Amino acid sequence: MKKQIIIETIKSSKKEKREYVSTPVRSESVLDGDIRVIVLRDYKGMLDNLYVGDIIDVPERRYKSLAFRGLVEKYGGKKQPNKKR
Repeated sequence: MKKQIIIETIKSSKKEKREYVSTPVRSESVLDGDIRVIVLRDYKGMLDNLYVGDIIDVPERRYKSLAFRGLVEKYGGKKQPNKKR
């Protein structure tokens, strides 16, 4: 589930208008279409090696491929991903 983007408008005394945009941090929640998984067996990932116990977010299509090979399974815990994909 995605969080809303917050836009703040600040007006200064010099008649300037500044906008600051804050976006959600990816690690707080899983984005739509992604699945948080835990690695069951060591394997060479796209960017680096993944080891047993690593937690990553992967797209659903990638999850199906990895799960079919027995490399990952869905993660239901509260730990945040420790590797980037």
